[in-house]
Amino acid sequence: MFEITTPLGSTDLEIFIAVVNQGIDSRLEGFTRSKFTDNGQRAILQFDERELPILIRRLIELETEAADMWADDIVEAAYHYHLV
Repeated sequence: MFEITTPLGSTDLEIFIAVVNQGIDSRLEGFTRSKFTDNGQRAILQFDERELPILIRRLIELETEAADMWADDIVEAAYHYHLV
């Protein structure tokens, strides 16, 4: 699992909620193996590594600077590659 934590109520969490709440998309892809919980202060987002391409694509599709930064950070951490 690829784990991301963000404070509850943060704008970062809103980004991930928007991405996950798209459900199954037109490509018939969604987050069916990932797990999402919280500890009362932080959201704990555990993305199945097979679903990381979906996460990255959906972040880029949001077309916001914050989502693009998340996509870049995830690609760098998971794949050791830096998006241009």
